[in-house]
Amino acid sequence: MRFKALIVAVVALAALAGCSKGNATKPNTAAPAGAAIPAGGGTVDPCSLLTTDEATTALGKPAKAGAPHSSTGTKQCQWDSADGSVAILVYLGGQKAKWQQTHDQSKTAYSAKFADVSDLGDAAFSNGFDLHILKGDNMYQIGVAGPFQDNLQRATTVAKEALARA
Repeated sequence: MRFKALIVAVVALAALAGCSKGNATKPNTAAPAGAAIPAGGGTVDPCSLLTTDEATTALGKPAKAGAPHSSTGTKQCQWDSADGSVAILVYLGGQKAKWQQTHDQSKTAYSAKFADVSDLGDAAFSNGFDLHILKGDNMYQIGVAGPFQDNLQRATTVAKEALARA
């Protein structure tokens, strides 16, 4: 249930990051891990970017194995525990050209909590809820939700582990 707030933020930012006016966002539908989604950026299996043990460490309680989801041009994997969730979304291809716009829109929309982040991928920022990381032509959105005071620190740890495998 606590993850719903993160999902709302993810959906809102997805609208800012990847949708142009007049295009509706398609709902997430389950897809098998490793399923290819054509988007010009190749394929990335977000469930392969983090182990269940690493998700358990990030959440502080046993996590279930990552559950994959996808929609056009985006793949997601989510690990849940009794008190929280870890989510990794990958926006496939075309993100390098959109990065500055995504960055600037997020900075405007989340100005009170927005911060650029160094030492993650090619560029990164936090909107106060999760991390957005450009690596190559893909954008990784990583969030940890739960009753924690250090969600972004936990998300940064997850990001470093995930990006090492991306």
